[in-house]
Amino acid sequence: ASLAEAVALFGRIIAGQTAGPLIHPVSALLVDGLTETVAGALLVTAMPAAAWWDGGPWLCDLFVAPTHQGAGIGRQLSQLMIAGCAEGGYERIGLSVTDGNPAERLYRALGFARCRSVFVIEKAG
Repeated sequence: ASLAEAVALFGRIIAGQTAGPLIHPVSALLVDGLTETVAGALLVTAMPAAAWWDGGPWLCDLFVAPTHQGAGIGRQLSQLMIAGCAEGGYERIGLSVTDGNPAERLYRALGFARCRSVFVIEKAG
């Protein structure tokens, strides 16, 4: 995606237009103090209940800038989110990850388990 598309996407997430309102206490923006650039972010929303989800914290996006990957930042942000959700009385945290995404290893190591798969066809016919 282009920078403009990324800014628009994150703007919608932060505004609560994607998956419910942002849960500020368990979301984070990590800035590299030396370069004053974004090193990573974790955006958690209050996803409303649906037929497949009881509602509650949803890890809407987690990323670490390429120059900061491999240092455990994603794991640390995730652990802080999990602890914050537990302190907030939440019993469940959801997320979605594409099959084959290396982040799935991290999520499994943190205790997340696959509960469903989704198949989609676009522009059928």
